[in-house]
Amino acid sequence: MKLTEAKLKQMIKEAMITPDPLISKALADPDVHAKIKDLLSSDVEADVRQGFSLLDATLGDRYNVKYASPETGSERYKEKFDQFFNEVPEMIFWNAIPAELDKFNMAIGHTQDEGFELTKTSQFDEASYIVSVGVDALGYQTSHGYEELAKFRKQLESTERFYIESLMNDGEGGHYFEVYMQED
Repeated sequence: MKLTEAKLKQMIKEAMITPDPLISKALADPDVHAKIKDLLSSDVEADVRQGFSLLDATLGDRYNVKYASPETGSERYKEKFDQFFNEVPEMIFWNAIPAELDKFNMAIGHTQDEGFELTKTSQFDEASYIVSVGVDALGYQTSHGYEELAKFRKQLESTERFYIESLMNDGEGGHYFEVYMQED
């Protein structure tokens, strides 16, 4: 099974506790008393629990507070939850390229300390890696280093997970290409 970004997000969402909409629904409900709303919007857990009790006593037929949680219903929790899922694609990207490079280096018989160089970059809010091979890298002539870099580029391209620029010459006999996250 190919683990795509969408599948990983779904798996994480299933494992995490989704924010509880009970508090936001109660805050938007005109039938909920202002004092209860104040308690539900408090940063103090005891106040939120008291707000749940009052909500249950006054509008228990509309709101099932039996399993409600002050933590998962808070705005702060919702913000953290949303922030995490906004960061997942970049976290996957920052980990995927080195993993692919390690796999490639092992296939061609190189250790982690020799071979290609990875440089993290972020320009204009876009995460990318520059994958390069220098003149003397790999213990080969420049043309062989270029060929190996081209093979690695092709391997990355075949995953269809990344946007990859063309191979470039660095002007000093080395070569590189840049890899970006592929948008869903």
